[in-house]
Amino acid sequence: MDAKNYEETLKSHAYVLVNFYKDKTDTEFSGARAVLEHGSYIGEKLQLAKVNVSSNADFVKQFGIDTFPTKKWFHKGTVVNFEGPIGHEDIVNQVLRKTGQLSTSVDCPTLKSTISEKHLSLVYFGDAASIMHE
Repeated sequence: MDAKNYEETLKSHAYVLVNFYKDKTDTEFSGARAVLEHGSYIGEKLQLAKVNVSSNADFVKQFGIDTFPTKKWFHKGTVVNFEGPIGHEDIVNQVLRKTGQLSTSVDCPTLKSTISEKHLSLVYFGDAASIMHE
């Protein structure tokens, strides 16, 4: 991402996580991106972008960043710091939590198939409108 496609990127996606890096790309961010792409989470709703500070210095000034790598979270154009643990699994969990994609509703046959194929952490049986579903 750079000054040329910044506004369009924010308009096109409700959620954008941007990694501002200096000399070399952040391997944890790249790992998180790979996991999210593999899970088909990146798309119309969510985008992950990188900004090379060395080649976009004027653009980066508007964000007041002085340490690298730094991540910024954009939700419907509003920017906030992306804080917390920075391992790729932590980034994935935060992104899924912030975008509401941490859980999935499934029917019984899909649940049975999922349990036999994958590690499953939690199953909630109840009304999706309930506070417990969140």
